[in-house]
Amino acid sequence: MPQHITYKLFFSGIDGAGKTACADLLTAKLASKYRVVRTGSHDFYLYFSGRKSLVAKRRLFEKSESLRTRMGHLYGIFLMVNFIYKAIKVCQVRLLTKPDLMIYEADAVLHPAAYITYHFPFTRYLSRKLRVGVLAILFGSKRSSVRVYLDVDPRTAMERINKRGTDGGSHENLKDLTQIKAEIDCLI
Repeated sequence: MPQHITYKLFFSGIDGAGKTACADLLTAKLASKYRVVRTGSHDFYLYFSGRKSLVAKRRLFEKSESLRTRMGHLYGIFLMVNFIYKAIKVCQVRLLTKPDLMIYEADAVLHPAAYITYHFPFTRYLSRKLRVGVLAILFGSKRSSVRVYLDVDPRTAMERINKRGTDGGSHENLKDLTQIKAEIDCLI
């Protein structure tokens, strides 16, 4: 019996690069013919035949986000826990829904590597290959996957973030976006 293959598409880029917008457009195009699961910053949804179904909630994400503004750079610890939690939820969702395509609004390897270095600068002393390699083992395989890097100037990203009208993350300012972009560029 042939094994079901789930293809994975990872979007990379700083906040405001257009990852969610690209994922929205692609999901709208593909969900009429294929079972598409979206893993965004919040919950997991299955899209198929014009329907959107909640597959799993990410309760830990909501709790860690409420601590973000109060914890400063200690938020990095909660962020790592959130990455691990998301990896476990992704495996659970993939096994339960058997999608044809999983679209990751944030790359499961590059984003954790960049944000961990952002919150814990001492990790910069580890080689790029080691940082990405460890996270690739934990969070994402290269098998049946494509990574798309949305390169955007941090000033343009800040304009997009400001247009959203939402409370931005603790790192959604020009200085931090520039630093995170440099880290992602280095990892690539």
